[in-house]
Amino acid sequence: MIKRHIDYVKAGKRSYQQYRRELFATPELRAIYQEEALKKEAELRLFEQSPNFTQKEQREAILKLDEIVQKARANMPEIDMDKLRDIIDREVAAMRANRKKKAKANQ
Repeated sequence: MIKRHIDYVKAGKRSYQQYRRELFATPELRAIYQEEALKKEAELRLFEQSPNFTQKEQREAILKLDEIVQKARANMPEIDMDKLRDIIDREVAAMRANRKKKAKANQ
């Protein structure tokens, strides 16, 4: 009996490459993937730029950012990722400014 050596790293790479080809096979799937990736990036930016937000503020901000991404995609289907990032950065800055105003008002 001959033992076959299986290269699991190569097999894993091939499997992942096949998965990626299928994931980006159609424009619709590609758009969904990009939108989800952008949402995750927006959440990460929010947490990095606003580390003092409470969990409630973070949850509200995430919902608002998701809504912004969906509206932008619906109104401008061909919007590029850089434009969406700019929109998100402005929103995050506005959220931080509103939080500061509320904090000053409560003092």
